[in-house]
Amino acid sequence: MVSLQRLALIVALTTTLGLYAQSDPQADPAADSAPLPIEQEPSPAADSLGYLPEDQNLKEVDPFADIHQEDVIAYIDEIREVDFPQASLFDNMQYPYSMSSYRLGSDFTGFQPNAVAIKRQGFTLPDSYYQSWLYLGYLSQFYSFEQEIMALDARPRAYEHQVSLSRLEGALGDYDSRYAQGSFAKGSIFGLEGSSMQFDYRLFNGYWVDFDNSGNSVRQYLGYRYKDLTFAVDYASYQKEGGSYELNPAYWHLGNFRIKNRYSQLVAQISHPWLTLSLANFQERISSASFSQSWKTESWHVAAEKELILPLSRLDLRYEYRDLTRNYSPPSPGFENEYRQQSSLDFQHSSFADLSLQAQAFDWDKYKTWLELSKAFGPFSLGVYSRMNHGQHDATLEVTSPLDATLIPAVDIFCAQENALVTGLNYRGLKLKLALGRGEEHQQSAQELKPELWVLHLSGAFDKTFGAWRFKINSGWNYHEYDPYLVAAPEFTFFSEQRVLLDLKHDNNLQAGFALQGHSEYYLPNAVNPYLIEASTMLDAWVGVRISKLFDFTVTVKNLLSTSIYGLYPIPQSLHANLRWFFIN
Repeated sequence: MVSLQRLALIVALTTTLGLYAQSDPQADPAADSAPLPIEQEPSPAADSLGYLPEDQNLKEVDPFADIHQEDVIAYIDEIREVDFPQASLFDNMQYPYSMSSYRLGSDFTGFQPNAVAIKRQGFTLPDSYYQSWLYLGYLSQFYSFEQEIMALDARPRAYEHQVSLSRLEGALGDYDSRYAQGSFAKGSIFGLEGSSMQFDYRLFNGYWVDFDNSGNSVRQYLGYRYKDLTFAVDYASYQKEGGSYELNPAYWHLGNFRIKNRYSQLVAQISHPWLTLSLANFQERISSASFSQSWKTESWHVAAEKELILPLSRLDLRYEYRDLTRNYSPPSPGFENEYRQQSSLDFQHSSFADLSLQAQAFDWDKYKTWLELSKAFGPFSLGVYSRMNHGQHDATLEVTSPLDATLIPAVDIFCAQENALVTGLNYRGLKLKLALGRGEEHQQSAQELKPELWVLHLSGAFDKTFGAWRFKINSGWNYHEYDPYLVAAPEFTFFSEQRVLLDLKHDNNLQAGFALQGHSEYYLPNAVNPYLIEASTMLDAWVGVRISKLFDFTVTVKNLLSTSIYGLYPIPQSLHANLRWFFIN
C-alpha cells in the first residue's frame, strides 16, 4: 500500500538536502572564494559544476585546472545509462533474446529458458542451490555487465582520474524496502600516476518474493597501469538473508523458509597486449535453521587469454582451469554440467559480410558453438545464426535436498540446437530484428523428450532526440511453439520499456517511463510438483529529475497491477523513492 506520509517525508528530506547543498560553503569552494560583483552577469559558459572560464577579472586558482571534467562527467553518465532505475539488464537486440528479469534495487527474479552462464571478469560462477538471479543482484551493485552470446559478464568500470569521485545512493519504500550505498573512487593515489582504487559499501533490507530480506555488501578494488601493463585486484563479499523461493525451482515444493547466504569473490589480473593472466576464487556458504547442515562451495580458477588483431578480423583465445569443491549436488546448469578445463575461441570478421564465431570446449569432450553470418543492404540486414551443443550430455536427474541431504528427483533441461533466419532494420534511431527458426529441446525426468519446435524472436529499440526531448524504447517479444509435455516453456514472453526525457537549462533533466513484461502459462520445472504457472503481466512506472550533472531523484511505483511474475509474487503494489548524489572532490 502506498504511504502518503512516507512520500511526504521523502520529499522533505530531499528538499532539505538540496537546500543544504546550495548553502554549504564547501559545496562549491571555487565559486565562494571569488564572489561575482552584483552588477556582473554570470559567465554563460559556466556549467552546473561551478567551473568558470578563464577571466582576467577573476584571479582565483582552479584546483581542477589540469583535470578534464568532461571525462569525469562521461564516467558518471555511463553509470546513469545502465541503471537507476533499469528494469532489465538485457539488450533485447542481442542474443539470447528470450531472457528477461524483474528487479527492485539489487533483488532479481526472472525467466531464463536457455542456460546462460553468469561470469565475473571471464570466470563462470559455480552453480549452486540458488537461481542465477541472486548472483546478478549481487554483481549489479558494483559492476557493469557485458552481454555475450553465451554469458552475461560482470566487469569493473575503471576510474583513473586524479580527482576523486564519491557517490551516495539510497532508497526508501513501502514494506520496509530501503538501501544505502556509499562509493569512493580515485586515481593517481599519493601522486602515483596510473594507480587507482575504489571502495563500495551497501546496506539493504526489504521484502522480496514472499519473504523479508536483509544484507550488506562490500567491495575493494586496487589497480595500477604502467604503459601497456595493467595489474588489478578486486575483492567483494556479500551477505543476505531471504526466503527459499530464491532457490532453484527444483526446491520450491519444500516451502518458504529463511536462508542465510555468504558469498565472496576475489579476482586478480595481469594484462598486457601479449598475454592476460587471471586468478579467481569464489566461496559460498548457505545455511538455515531448517537445514541439517551448512552447504559450502569453493573454487579456484586460473586463466590465460590472448587477443589477436588480424586484417578485418579479431581473434580471442582463452584457457581456464577450475578446481571446484562442493558438499552437495545442485541442479544441472545446462549442457556442460561440471568441468575442470574450459577453452574458448571468439572470432569476429567484417568485410563483404559480418561473421561471428564462438566455440567453447569443456574437458575436451563437450562443445558449444555459435555461428552468425549477416549482410547489410543499406538500412536492412539479412543473415542466419546457429547455436549447437556437441558431445555426450550427462543428465542430472537427482539433486541434494538442502533440508536433510537426501536425493530428490529433478528435471534436466537444455537446448541441443537452434537455427534461425534473421532480418533487421536500422534506420534513423529505429532498430528492428526478427529471427525465425527451429529449436531442439531436451528434457528428461521420468521420461526423455526431444521435440523440434518453431521459435520466433522479435526485438525493437528506438532512441531519438527531437530538440530537448529524447525518446527511448527497448522491447522484445518471443514465441515458442507450444508442447503440452514440456516444462519451463511458455508459448509467449514479452518485455517492453519506454522512457521520455526532457533536457532543461543548466544541465537539469526530467524523465518519465513505464515497463511492461509478462508471459503465457507454463509448467514449473519441478519434478516433484510441476504445477501450472498462470499467465501474468507486470507493470511499473516512474518519474525522475536530474538536478545539475550530479544529482538524481526518482519515484517509482512497483507492480501497479498487483500480480505475480514467473510463478512468484516479488512485491505488492508499492511506492519507492531513490536518490543518488555524486561528489567531485
